[in-house]
Amino acid sequence: TLSRSLQKHLLFLKFLFKEFDFLDSLQARLNFAKAYNLEFVMPSFTQKKMILENFSHPILKEPKPLNLKFEKSM
Repeated sequence: TLSRSLQKHLLFLKFLFKEFDFLDSLQARLNFAKAYNLEFVMPSFTQKKMILENFSHPILKEPKPLNLKFEKSM
Protein backbone atom coordinates (compact mmCIF):
# COMPACT_ATOMS: atom_id res chain seq x y z
CA THR A 1 0.00 0.00 0.00
CA LEU A 2 0.95 3.62 -0.32
CA SER A 3 1.28 4.23 3.42
CA ARG A 4 3.72 1.33 3.82
CA SER A 5 5.89 2.55 0.99
CA LEU A 6 5.93 6.10 2.39
CA GLN A 7 6.68 4.81 5.90
CA LYS A 8 10.21 3.94 4.73
CA HIS A 9 10.81 7.57 3.80
CA LEU A 10 9.05 9.22 6.73
CA LEU A 11 12.14 10.97 8.13
CA PHE A 12 13.08 12.31 4.72
CA LEU A 13 9.51 13.53 4.14
CA LYS A 14 9.52 15.31 7.51
CA PHE A 15 12.77 16.99 6.53
CA LEU A 16 11.29 18.07 3.17
CA PHE A 17 8.17 19.50 4.80
CA LYS A 18 10.24 21.42 7.37
CA GLU A 19 12.54 22.91 4.73
CA PHE A 20 9.61 23.77 2.47
CA ASP A 21 7.91 25.63 5.34
CA PHE A 22 11.14 27.53 6.01
CA LEU A 23 11.56 28.55 2.37
CA ASP A 24 7.87 29.43 2.13
CA SER A 25 8.13 31.77 5.13
CA LEU A 26 11.22 33.44 3.63
CA GLN A 27 9.41 33.94 0.34
CA ALA A 28 6.42 35.42 2.17
CA ARG A 29 8.68 37.90 4.01
CA LEU A 30 10.39 38.92 0.80
CA ASN A 31 7.09 39.43 -1.01
CA PHE A 32 5.71 41.46 1.92
CA ALA A 33 8.81 43.67 1.97
CA LYS A 34 8.68 44.15 -1.78
CA ALA A 35 4.96 45.03 -1.75
CA TYR A 36 5.42 47.74 0.90
CA ASN A 37 8.82 48.97 -0.32
CA LEU A 38 10.58 47.83 2.88
CA GLU A 39 14.23 46.95 3.37
CA PHE A 40 16.04 44.33 5.41
CA VAL A 41 18.87 45.32 7.74
CA MET A 42 21.79 42.95 7.38
CA PRO A 43 24.79 43.16 9.70
CA SER A 44 28.21 43.75 8.24
CA PHE A 45 30.82 41.80 10.15
CA THR A 46 33.70 43.68 8.56
CA GLN A 47 32.78 46.96 10.22
CA LYS A 48 32.73 47.55 13.96
CA LYS A 49 29.73 49.87 14.01
CA MET A 50 26.22 49.90 12.59
CA ILE A 51 24.25 53.09 11.91
CA LEU A 52 20.51 53.23 11.20
CA GLU A 53 19.35 56.60 9.90
CA ASN A 54 15.66 57.52 9.87
CA PHE A 55 14.62 54.01 10.90
CA SER A 56 10.84 53.56 11.23
CA HIS A 57 9.37 50.24 12.27
CA PRO A 58 6.86 49.15 9.59
CA ILE A 59 4.31 47.68 12.00
CA LEU A 60 3.72 50.96 13.88
CA LYS A 61 1.17 53.52 12.75
CA GLU A 62 2.80 56.92 12.16
CA PRO A 63 6.20 55.97 13.62
CA LYS A 64 8.77 58.60 14.44
CA PRO A 65 12.03 58.00 12.56
CA LEU A 66 14.96 57.10 14.79
CA ASN A 67 18.67 57.50 14.30
CA LEU A 68 20.59 54.70 16.00
CA LYS A 69 24.34 54.25 16.27
CA PHE A 70 25.84 51.00 17.54
CA GLU A 71 29.53 51.72 17.94
CA LYS A 72 30.49 49.12 20.54
CA SER A 73 29.82 45.40 20.65
CA MET A 74 26.79 44.42 22.66
